[in-house]
Amino acid sequence: MNELKNMTRRELIDELESRDIHVISNEVLSNYSDAIDDIVQAFMEIENDVKNNYFSKPTLKQLESMWERENENWVEIGGEDEPFDEEFAKRLYYKQCIYQAIEDDAVKFLKWLDDKNRFFTYVELENDVEFVDLVEYHPLTNINSYLLDDKQALEKVFFEQ
Repeated sequence: MNELKNMTRRELIDELESRDIHVISNEVLSNYSDAIDDIVQAFMEIENDVKNNYFSKPTLKQLESMWERENENWVEIGGEDEPFDEEFAKRLYYKQCIYQAIEDDAVKFLKWLDDKNRFFTYVELENDVEFVDLVEYHPLTNINSYLLDDKQALEKVFFEQ
């Protein structure tokens, strides 16, 4: 991990982002919007298999309602009226749930997802005045980036420079 210790904060952020690791920080007023597709994909991957799902399962009526609203919006901007697609409606439903969970308590939800999906890694870094969240979805391997292994080295670069 000597490689990390020799990096500046900006160099580390650039390196992480070049490896598709999302960096969320209050310093740059970033949010989870850049990472949301990876977060949703990681959740959808385990949605049918996990016991004690973080969210309640949607009813068919909820999915149809969600689909109807989205389809109306789609038609309003010039798209064609689409027939009901239950899987796509489920994805829309869970995406909305995930947005709400992140707004309510991002750390709690992302830790839960990290625990349930071996292809998703969440690292929370913080000091007295700042936080940095690192989010990585690595669907091709269950091994997270070595850059996320040393939390102390990450904190040193992010908070002590």
